[in-house]
Amino acid sequence: MSNRISVLVGLGYSSEKPLDMSKETSGLFDSLDSKKVDVRYLPNLTFQNLEKKFNSPEDSHQIRIFHYIGHSSLKGIQIEEDGQIIKLSKARLVDLLKPQKLQFVFLNSCLSKEIAKDLHEAGIPVVIGTSESVDNEDAIKIATYFYEALSGQKGRTLIDAFSLTSNHFKALQEQKKSTLKSTFNFRGLGKGEDENQDFAWNIYYENAKEEDKNWCLVPAKKLVLSNAQDDARKKVFCLYGKTQKEYYELLARHANHPKLNVLINGIWEISDDNEGTSDDFVIEWNAADTIAHFLNEDYPYDLEELYQDASNHLQSKNHLFINVDKSQTQAVKFLTKQGIFPNLLLPSAQNIAATFTQENTIREILLKSSHLQTLIEKFEIILLPDLTNFFSLSSDILSKDLEDLDFENEKKPYLAGIPKLFFSLIEGSTDCAQTLLVKTIKKRMGIGSNIKIEVLNVGKNPSIKDPFSFGVALMNLLQVVANPEMMKTCANAILDKKDPFVLVFENVNQATLDIYQQCILDQLWNELIKSYQERIEKGNFTLHYPLMIFALNYEPFSLPVPAPVPLPSVQIEKISPVSPLSENEYNGWYFSKEATYKGFKELIINKHKIVGTQRKVAMIEICKSLNCDHSVIVTKALELS
Repeated sequence: MSNRISVLVGLGYSSEKPLDMSKETSGLFDSLDSKKVDVRYLPNLTFQNLEKKFNSPEDSHQIRIFHYIGHSSLKGIQIEEDGQIIKLSKARLVDLLKPQKLQFVFLNSCLSKEIAKDLHEAGIPVVIGTSESVDNEDAIKIATYFYEALSGQKGRTLIDAFSLTSNHFKALQEQKKSTLKSTFNFRGLGKGEDENQDFAWNIYYENAKEEDKNWCLVPAKKLVLSNAQDDARKKVFCLYGKTQKEYYELLARHANHPKLNVLINGIWEISDDNEGTSDDFVIEWNAADTIAHFLNEDYPYDLEELYQDASNHLQSKNHLFINVDKSQTQAVKFLTKQGIFPNLLLPSAQNIAATFTQENTIREILLKSSHLQTLIEKFEIILLPDLTNFFSLSSDILSKDLEDLDFENEKKPYLAGIPKLFFSLIEGSTDCAQTLLVKTIKKRMGIGSNIKIEVLNVGKNPSIKDPFSFGVALMNLLQVVANPEMMKTCANAILDKKDPFVLVFENVNQATLDIYQQCILDQLWNELIKSYQERIEKGNFTLHYPLMIFALNYEPFSLPVPAPVPLPSVQIEKISPVSPLSENEYNGWYFSKEATYKGFKELIINKHKIVGTQRKVAMIEICKSLNCDHSVIVTKALELS
């Protein structure tokens, strides 16, 4: 699966008002394809194929930019379905695009600024729209120049690229050299506005976070060490052959562990194009406290040119030599020939090679050689197998990785981008990791990590003894004012939510069966459906976000679910039991984390203990294979909040 960023280009075809889109699409491709960006096209844009694209596991996680070419008005964009020209309303487009992981939307069509504003207010960080009717040729020129500016320099932001584009065309206009037209074939469905404005394209980013404002299509160079001169942590600069990046990633993954207290950068991490310059090499080397060398046969060939160009500018440093394989002899010979260690007496290639083959600790071997005594305080030589023991896995990292264990079958009924009122009962033993499934479904629905999961523990809550105390507890959770009609009040509070909402009733067990049946099903859910239907009938209510209710049962008996409701926007699911972890799910998880855990062969050796077990058991076996305390599962990975 590619790691390249994707730009999705939607082509709003119209047989009534056809546009020549070939120049703009080819301009986008020429500007972006060489910058590790995939340009993907929807040649006949419809709501269905746009929704399908964002629900596709192959595409959705990569799409960061949506670019629209076609006709539009203040109220929506034009699409054609089955030969019929229809308008995709502003509200419907916003609802579809809001949950996606988009950084940027460019509506290159007439009168699209109101749509752009709404998209930005809905959470998309940066959006470009137009304030008047725009000529087709003008739109092509603007888009081509913008994307050339965006991709033309590392570290250039969307905002910077727009500023360059607008300033360029405004300057030409002031010099009366403007290449933009004012008539001809327009991309609009209605009358223009703001026709006296000097530039029709507008950018909206006021509500974006700083990190989103600074987002770059082509990231700036990562001069991590030289940009952190005031950082008190020990700075380590890693040198390695291009094929040995996995070992650097193992080191970098856990560099922030308190045991290490280091700041780290790798030579091939400085630039995303996997190329380094001698200037970058010198800057990071001289900013470092220690240089870590991952020695193997590729080391001299990939780094020779950098060493030659930079050798007169490198300061003396402490060095950490790490043997990657048994073919390090060439790397050692290469290093002993370099004139970069004026204050160090390097051991001969033969002596270093000999130490790599010993089973004793390298420090003990060095101490036995009197002529190497002076090197002890300057550098260490360690074997790679010791590296995994040298670092402790971060429990925060591990818990987040464990949360990515998939549920192939269970998550299928839940489709992102379709707001519904959900009721889901999840049953099974205490080892089924029902809470992990809740988090998986939440992520599947496009609900961000900023949306808190509200949890009411029913079976293990001493304050809940009867329907009345349950109602009080639920009202307190929803922060609503006490009212005799408790369930109706709670139902309306849920329907009034302005954001996605997830409510979990934990530990619904046999002891609380009456409360589950009477309070959750007969009262709360029925009131939700009744109030929802009443609002629909009044014609003043539409679901814009998913409202999700889960009941989790950890005991080996089955619970009922609500009766079916004849409304397409209501979905009832019963997952009983939760399936064990399949081999396909585990393989997908392992290979997505391979850079982090490749050094732990036990994850492969113990695979038979992991696959085919319930998730919690599988997670415990993974922790054991990593020599980690499996209490992290309960304290972090399975925590709903």
